[in-house]
Amino acid sequence: MLCTYIKGGECKDAFIKLERCWNEAMKNNEDETSKCKEARLMFKACMNDNPVYYEPILAFEARERAKMLSELLNAEKEAILAGDAAVIARTLNVLQKDDAEPITVLPAEAAATGKAFSELEAGKKKEKEAEGAKGNESDHQNQN
Repeated sequence: MLCTYIKGGECKDAFIKLERCWNEAMKNNEDETSKCKEARLMFKACMNDNPVYYEPILAFEARERAKMLSELLNAEKEAILAGDAAVIARTLNVLQKDDAEPITVLPAEAAATGKAFSELEAGKKKEKEAEGAKGNESDHQNQN
């Protein structure tokens, strides 16, 4: 179903090339991540060049990257919020297996990830505030 959706947009040809590369790599027992790097980057760039149609996919990917980054965060938080592509890529690459192909983050992806990350952090802050309010409410009831 997702493939049908993807092929309904401007990136159909880029996606078909990526699919063919994946299938060939699997058939030949090759690492599809390194073998298909160029095809994957072309497809990603195409989706980012057509954000209206591919918004659901781009938003999902941005949320997933934001979740991974949130788990890793410390000193690089401000750079990620600013959408610094180099910092985002470096941080995501820490999560990769040693033999994995390095992650490339396009500027549009960095901006979307920064926005999704900011929203994720705001949601966490609201949850903590809500938990704190419940705790204060409970303490107040116990005093009465």
